[in-house]
Amino acid sequence: MIILSMITTSMLTSCADDPQMQAASAARNLPANYKSMALAYVKAHLKDPASCTYLQMDNYPPRSNGSGTAVLVLANAKNSFGGYTGIKPILVMFKDGQIVDSVE
Repeated sequence: MIILSMITTSMLTSCADDPQMQAASAARNLPANYKSMALAYVKAHLKDPASCTYLQMDNYPPRSNGSGTAVLVLANAKNSFGGYTGIKPILVMFKDGQIVDSVE
């Protein structure tokens, strides 16, 4: 019985450290349309949304912590000086199926 308990604990601990398992768990906390929601949110909050030349989800898997689940969006648009910023990473935070914040 003690050996079974030790094996089970070891298996659970090793799964918790596996990045693929963490990403799969984080993705379950997101709404089904999270990609389109994140892209629309980022575009709407750019200084000049019409100037956006590049907008897509990054291949970085979703990550969860105690305050929500974050996804990474890449964007290139004009800044307030009228120049293009280059491709910038923007983290979009989801909680309870809704976007709650973004960080450049």
